[in-house]
Amino acid sequence: DGRFHMVRSTVLEAGEASLPSDHPVVTQLLRHDEVLNVEDMVFADTADDHRFRSFTRVKVCVPIQSGGQLLGFIAVGCDERGERYRADDCQLLRVMAHHFGMVLALSQQTEERRASVELEALHRFSAFCLHDLKNLTAGLSLVVQNAIVYGQDPAFQQSVMKTVVGTVRKMNALMEKLSLKTSRAVSWQTVDLTAIIRDAATGVKVRSEEHTSE
Repeated sequence: DGRFHMVRSTVLEAGEASLPSDHPVVTQLLRHDEVLNVEDMVFADTADDHRFRSFTRVKVCVPIQSGGQLLGFIAVGCDERGERYRADDCQLLRVMAHHFGMVLALSQQTEERRASVELEALHRFSAFCLHDLKNLTAGLSLVVQNAIVYGQDPAFQQSVMKTVVGTVRKMNALMEKLSLKTSRAVSWQTVDLTAIIRDAATGVKVRSEEHTSE
């Protein structure tokens, strides 16, 4: 939502303070990869700023970056001694933030890779389903074409009913696979290709004509 939300805290419950991406703290962290001393900053005392500072009692902010991108920041409260943070304290905070940045970047890459694999699998599955739909549609189209010629034939009518029933059964099975509600994995099974071809050709009659030269 374009805001930086508190997601972890050692002393506070998360979710109470957030900052927009154009807040002075965020803009300063975007410009400089350094520990930001919030006490030295001048604020306009907006609602976001007042809520953030009063809730966290922040003294310094440490950017968490990866590849030049600001992933987040650490807001550190008052020192136990009530003193300003020294240079060695800031250096330690920067080292910690650098480690956090690598962890977050690795986590994002893992999620992106996982999403890419899932999307590729979905594309493959969709291609198989589309192929099945085309075959079912082609079979019904042949039935309609032959019905113009053999529609009155009882044997053809019986064959058509068998074809329609089989097509409905296959389409229901296909919709079950596509349903988002089903959680079971796709099961593989051995099929008889000869039987499939015979079933597809059932009810399809092709008019033949013989021509002789005179």
